[in-house]
Amino acid sequence: DLAPSALRLELTESSMMAARGTDAIHSLNEIGVSLSIDDFGTGFSSLSRLRRLPFSELKVDKSFVLQMQPGNNDEAIVRSVIEIARGLDKYVTAEGVETKAILDHLALLGCHSAQGYYLSRPVPADKCGSLLSAYRPRTPGAGTGATDLRR
Repeated sequence: DLAPSALRLELTESSMMAARGTDAIHSLNEIGVSLSIDDFGTGFSSLSRLRRLPFSELKVDKSFVLQMQPGNNDEAIVRSVIEIARGLDKYVTAEGVETKAILDHLALLGCHSAQGYYLSRPVPADKCGSLLSAYRPRTPGAGTGATDLRR
């Protein structure tokens, strides 16, 4: 009995870019399912295809986030992905956040939300209820299972 609008599917970049999958992706979007492109930047995406896909969230792969330092190439990639997502009016989440410094830097870059061990280790399904009930997003009413970085 779950409403389609309450569901967000994460699909890897390569699966989203596969030609045979675009009809299914568009059908899911038409019924109200949100789509997230996971591990963005690790596949072979085409920006011209990206602009035609009906996704609502772009997830920056942890391989870039973990190595990100002010001024290095990984930071430039993370910043660029954030700017692309925001320019397309999409939500952007960074994966692999393991320190407060990375979390704070992502907030400065304009990232919407973050996931990673700094925020929470994986928990068993029976513990998710108490974890979610204790969760307080930085922006009231915000949050998608990741820590909301919007101020």
